[in-house]
Amino acid sequence: MYESIINLIKEMDFQFWWPVDINYHNKNNGDWRIEIIIGAILTQNTKWNLVEKNIEYLKSKNFIFRLENINNLSINDIKVPLRLRKLETLKYLSNYILENYGNIDDFSKLEINKIREELLKIKGIGKETCDAIILYSFEKPIFVVDYYTKKFFNRFEEYDKLRIEIEKIVNDNFNEIYNLFLNKLKNIENKDLPFLSVYDLRKNINYEEKLTIIYKELHAMIDIKMKNLK
Repeated sequence: MYESIINLIKEMDFQFWWPVDINYHNKNNGDWRIEIIIGAILTQNTKWNLVEKNIEYLKSKNFIFRLENINNLSINDIKVPLRLRKLETLKYLSNYILENYGNIDDFSKLEINKIREELLKIKGIGKETCDAIILYSFEKPIFVVDYYTKKFFNRFEEYDKLRIEIEKIVNDNFNEIYNLFLNKLKNIENKDLPFLSVYDLRKNINYEEKLTIIYKELHAMIDIKMKNLK
């Protein structure tokens, strides 16, 4: 697994996941984190291109991506399979956070294990969706294991067992992986993004933030590589 990760970094370009339209949110005073949460739930057992079309549909209706606005969504706003279940999950999640924490900022400040515990209480949110929200929306270091991850490593054991093993490899070999990332950045012009990205590895950020960036990119690299092999 260690060699697979090292070779992957050398082979693949940076992906800058999760793809969100920052300009749209800035223009409409929305929250890009909510777009990620909606996308993470909509993409369950669904092809990503359908999710992208659904997100674009919401934008065409000038939907403002804020937690409190999720309750305004109707079944007709969901254009992907299992739409009723996914709509119910979105509304239950938004109401749960608002009622118990007041806003997404206070909820996202919780420790990873507490956020995970809370999200997994929500009907319709499993470990993969939960961890995708934690990593990409709340930007905390937890690795997301999906079908492509299992296929890439040819490992199909229990979710957390594989996740913890991948995280251990990255942590044990952090300096090497971090330097590989920096080396790939040498000829890339810096950009300021509102979310943690590889550009921030050039800054004086803490270990958890660096780890979050690396987990984001590794997960995205694996997904794109495996999709391209189809």
